Amino acid sequence: MPPPRSGSGEIGVIGTIGPATKAFDGEALDTLADIAPALRRCWTPPASDVTDAMATVRFSLRRDGSLFGQPRVTWETRQTAPDLRRRFSDSVAAAVRNCTPMRLSQPLGAAIAGRPLSIRFHGRAPTPEGRPAPNPERPI
Repeated sequence: MPPPRSGSGEIGVIGTIGPATKAFDGEALDTLADIAPALRRCWTPPASDVTDAMATVRFSLRRDGSLFGQPRVTWETRQTAPDLRRRFSDSVAAAVRNCTPMRLSQPLGAAIAGRPLSIRFHGRAPTPEGRPAPNPERPI
């Protein structure tokens, strides 16, 4: 993998979320790697036939898993249409707000309290069959 480009939003990203990301199904989050799958449960990306939309959101949690401040989109793809980019970024920030407070283990809560976390969201939601929803105006 090439090194991150300046301004790409890659530095400090602790996880990625896409349509195939399996949602976290445990009791309490024990590691940083559990946070992205936990957010997947709360993310509803906008309907679109574009699969390369991406955004990185930065947020902080308190020791008890509640949101500290507001989530902020720090990077997004520019080649995506402006309306879709806005809707996609809004869906990313909403996922963080809707999934908090998170159930953090005591050690994880102590380790991340107040520290900025960045998660990359990409793609779109799959259909119930597990495939991306087709565009009705464009045959597959």
